[in-house]
Amino acid sequence: MSAAALGQLAFEGPARFRGVAIVSGYGARANLAGVLRRDDVEANRVGFLDVYRDPSATAQSAFAARALGGVRLERVADDGSRTSLGAFLAFADYRSRENFTGYLQRSRSNPEWVGRGDLIEQGNQDLGFGARVTHRTRRLAPTRWLAGDVELGLTLAAHRIEQQQNLLQLPQNATWDRRIDAQVRASDIGFFADSDWRISRFVRVRAGVRADVLYFDVDDALGNFTPAFQRQSHYPGYRRTALGAAVGPRVTVEGRPLRWLDLVASYGEGYRSPQALQLAEGENAPLTKVRGLEGGVKLHTCDGVLSATAAGYATFLSSDLAFDPEEGALERVGPTTRRGFVVHVVAKPVPWLLGSASLTYVHATLDEPPPATAENSSPPFEPGQLLPYVPPVVVRADLGARHALGELGGAKLEGRLDAGFS
Repeated sequence: MSAAALGQLAFEGPARFRGVAIVSGYGARANLAGVLRRDDVEANRVGFLDVYRDPSATAQSAFAARALGGVRLERVADDGSRTSLGAFLAFADYRSRENFTGYLQRSRSNPEWVGRGDLIEQGNQDLGFGARVTHRTRRLAPTRWLAGDVELGLTLAAHRIEQQQNLLQLPQNATWDRRIDAQVRASDIGFFADSDWRISRFVRVRAGVRADVLYFDVDDALGNFTPAFQRQSHYPGYRRTALGAAVGPRVTVEGRPLRWLDLVASYGEGYRSPQALQLAEGENAPLTKVRGLEGGVKLHTCDGVLSATAAGYATFLSSDLAFDPEEGALERVGPTTRRGFVVHVVAKPVPWLLGSASLTYVHATLDEPPPATAENSSPPFEPGQLLPYVPPVVVRADLGARHALGELGGAKLEGRLDAGFS
């Protein structure tokens, strides 16, 4: 069950200013069926779409709520240049209860508490503020065959995040073990430069660069926790700060040698911010470097009846994440590579019928052994080892029909029918 609301107001002011203000809210709650053992499905003890009748399985659920308010002002000068300023304030609340492993967990604070059901409750509350300032130049034409513009911008964001992870026991959702109780204050200051140039009417080049500095202040109330079987010598808690920086260029070249043929090639570098609770005091925050390379071709008829796109890609991550079902969280697994291709066909044989089909192939591998931990100082690794939870082949097909049925009470009446398969 869910509900959403959205309001927007556009206005114009003096000195060629215009703006947009927006407010939105969303809330949803759902029961979850959870995961099934593969051997149970293969032995027909449960159906693929069934749920275990165990109380710890039927109690799984997810909840999310969001609220957002923002405003954007823009001024267009006489020469066509644009300057804009935007700001937002947002709140997000998320909570899930899921059981991935049945009855394997044991309490860290009281080892005698075991077998109460691995119902993991995770909570995340985020209060954030952000702003963005940009300026795009007028259209520049230094030569007859070259024209384009340049955009510069600054961004900033600040978030106050609270996170919890507990093990719950039914029927009253009693907490029988605490795993995470933390506050994170994270900030991001960024600068970017972007340009868009047309070289004759056949080639378009877009290039830019972005730099970010991220700050983390973490108060982990359960860090340095002393297990029950060890003698306590300190109070739990681990407070630390860290900082990281990243610079990423990107470039895209598009060509249209023929009216029915488009070519594109691109390269870009980005980053994925680290999990704050995995950072150490004073650490140069290890932002995951992401390098992506892509090339493709698009064929299309001039009347838009048929188009086909094919693209190959390669993505390289300096440090990837994989899901750990025992902790219900993502863990570092080391650098990875993804290579593959995508084929997408769209057809509109008649005005009221639209069909599409796509095929995605990916070969995702682990390039080096996962980082060593206190529990596993020598993680197993095989060259070319496949990444878990990455489907090698995904097929998608969609068919949609739209047709005018007439009028009802002076308003147009339209019929719609859609079907999809994955």
